[in-house]
Order: sequence, then C-alpha cells, then structure tokens
Amino acid sequence: MTIWNGLWKKEWHMMRGWFYGTLLGSVAISFILPLLLTYFFEWKFTQLDMELHFIPLIWMVFTVFIPLSIAVTSINMELERPDVWLHTPASIFQLFGVKVVYAITVGLLNMTVTTILFLFYLRLTDGLSQVLSISELLAFVVHFLLMLSFITWIIVIVGLFFRIIHLLFKQLFGSSAIIIVIILFIAFMAAIDWITKTALYTKISTIGSLQNVPNRELLLGNGESSLFVGGEFFYVGELFMTYSFMGLLFIATALLFEKKVRL
Repeated sequence: MTIWNGLWKKEWHMMRGWFYGTLLGSVAISFILPLLLTYFFEWKFTQLDMELHFIPLIWMVFTVFIPLSIAVTSINMELERPDVWLHTPASIFQLFGVKVVYAITVGLLNMTVTTILFLFYLRLTDGLSQVLSISELLAFVVHFLLMLSFITWIIVIVGLFFRIIHLLFKQLFGSSAIIIVIILFIAFMAAIDWITKTALYTKISTIGSLQNVPNRELLLGNGESSLFVGGEFFYVGELFMTYSFMGLLFIATALLFEKKVRL
C-alpha cells in the first residue's frame, strides 16, 4: 500500500494539469457556455433544439476518450526514463496500473460532472420535455454513467495495448509501424466479432441473466431529440468474460511495455 500511495502521489503531481484542465473544460462546456448562450443572447432552448445542446453532448462523447489520452501522455512523459520503470521496488503492474487507474478516475469524474451539470442546465432552462423527479434523474445519471464507465475501461485497455504494440514495432519497422498496427487492429476487431458470434461464447455469455434494466429516456427541447439508455439484459457470464479478457489484455500490455523499456 505504501508503494501504491507513493506512485499515486507521483502520478498526481505529474498529471494534475490534465485533472484541472479537463475538469474546467467539463464545467465550461456542459454548463457555463450553454447558460451564457441562453441568457446573454436571450435564446430559448426549445427554439435552438439540437443546436444549443449539441456542444455538451459532443463533450460527453469526448470524455470517454479522456482517460486514454491521459494514460498515453503519462507513459510518453516517462518513456525515455528507464530508471522509473527498472530501478524501483514496484512491479511493472503497479507502475502501469497506477497510470490506468488515475486516468480512468479523472475520466469518470469528468463524465459525472458533465452529466450532472448538463442536466442541471436543462432543468434551469426548461430543456426537458417531461417532468422528472430527483430520484428519476438520479437513476438516469447512475445508469448513464455505468454505461460510459464500462465503455471507458475497454477503450483504455485496448488503446494502450495497441499503443505499446506501435512503440515496439516502431523500433523494428520505423514509420511503417503505424500501417502494421492499423492492420492488426482491424484483424483484432474482426477476431472479436467472430468470437462473439460463436455458439460457445453465446452459451457462456448468457449465463446468469440479471434483471432487465428499464428504459430511461430524457426528452430534450421540443421532444424531437433525447438521451436514451436501457432496454437491455445484463448477464454475469458476459461481464465475467469481458472483464477477464480486459484483465489478460492489461497483463499482456504491461509485460510488452516492460520489454519495450528494456530494449
């Protein structure tokens, strides 16, 4: 725990600019900017419809990629410092893991702030077509953030895996490495698609069905656009297989990075 705390403090001091910068961006884009456009120019939400809340919605999508950007930047900053990776009592999994956890923590915080402030803005400007209680809004926020966090974990682990593959191949093939990595990524996605369609995967992934998540939809503006989550089943088998695969991919990524540092 002492080693982890030390690594976390080091990561915080090195990457705190990303924390403050992205958080400030989330507050400005999801709340301050739409509010200024609404009241300073005396625009009505229902008149603008998608035009006004388009920017916050795009930022919501962007926040899913913030953790990967932070993790890649952090690794790049210490890429040419083998002392950080090799002359330390911490394992490569701790060194690599703290960067992943820190990046995802900052990303989830941005997602939470963006979602809550945007919904608060909608309540202030009558941007919701239906009347929802606080508990209903809270249920939507929790469900929406769980969906985003699940996607974020996958993006970070897969993104880092191919980033490290690119670093290794760059030493061997130079500028041609990016083409090889793109081909490998396409092959990787095709393999995943093929595996998920097999009878064995279908059988295992549908074990232990959980309660169906109810539909949760927020109608925006005049009701012609909406934010929607829900309507799907969750299975213990599918969650287990997904997180197991992500865990194995994380281990492979950390080991490949250690090999890259030692080269």
